[in-house]
Amino acid sequence: MISGASAGAGKDTILKMFLKRHPQWQNPPSAVTRPPRVGEVEGVDYLFTSMNEFKNMKKAGDFLETDFHADHWYGTLEKPISDALVAGKNIIVRKDVNGATEIKRKMPEAVVIFIDVEGPHVLESRIRSRQTETEEQIQRRLRLAAKEQDFKKMFDYVVVNLHNRVQEAVETIERIVGA
Repeated sequence: MISGASAGAGKDTILKMFLKRHPQWQNPPSAVTRPPRVGEVEGVDYLFTSMNEFKNMKKAGDFLETDFHADHWYGTLEKPISDALVAGKNIIVRKDVNGATEIKRKMPEAVVIFIDVEGPHVLESRIRSRQTETEEQIQRRLRLAAKEQDFKKMFDYVVVNLHNRVQEAVETIERIVGA
């Protein structure tokens, strides 16, 4: 499982590169109540749901973990994960730090990797370059990211995603999962 700051650490980019290099690994999409961003595909990147649909799934106990941040609900559906594991498949998921720690608590055998950047200025630059959020949302994400740094000590590994060196981060993750 990879995790890190709620935005800007490069988790999605790293995950996509890892999956391209390792198509045998599965990445069941999480459910989310936010609208899709440009380029995101329903059922691949996320399962985009309404707030009511999400609440109904949560009430039914369908989630391994849920988290509310940046004005939206996110959740990992338990069935796709358990089905894949029972079938002997390798799973890699991207979670925020709350979701990652919740899954780790329920599944102690899970390997959890914190994706970090060189510093807060890099994180802010990456978030701003996406041009998908208001200034208020950016500031909220930056405050959250500062708090999320405290979670690093709870993770099995920390991988720094240096600017323009994503492949090195992916190679480090490959060494970790290969061990």
